[in-house]
Amino acid sequence: MAAADAESDRLRDNEDEDDELDETLSERLWGLTEMFPTKLCRAAASSAQFTISSTRCLYSFVRSALWVGTTSFMILVLPVVFETEKLQLEQQQMQQQRQILLGPSAAMSSPPVAPHLPRSS
Repeated sequence: MAAADAESDRLRDNEDEDDELDETLSERLWGLTEMFPTKLCRAAASSAQFTISSTRCLYSFVRSALWVGTTSFMILVLPVVFETEKLQLEQQQMQQQRQILLGPSAAMSSPPVAPHLPRSS
C-alpha cells in the first residue's frame, strides 16, 4: 500500500510540474524582458521599429520605381522595337518578291538605289 501511495504522490507531482510549465510563448518572452535593463529593451524596440519602417519605405520606393521604369520602357522603347520588326518584315517580303520575279540571284543583290533629285535653292 505504501508503494501505491508513493506512486500516486509522484504522479501528482509530475502533473503539478506540467501545470506550471503551461505558459504561452508571449508570457515567456515577457518574463525574459524583466531580466534586461529598460534602456536595452527600448533600444531593441526602437531598432525593430526603425527596421520595419525602413523596410516599408524601401518597398514603396521599389514599387514606384518599377512602375515608372516599366511604363517608360513601354512608351519609349516598344514602339521602336515594333517599327524595326515591321521594317525587317517589309524587307523580307520585298526580297521574296524579287526572288520570285527575278530568280534566286536577284534576292542576294542590294535593293535599288533611288535616283538623286536636284536640289532647289
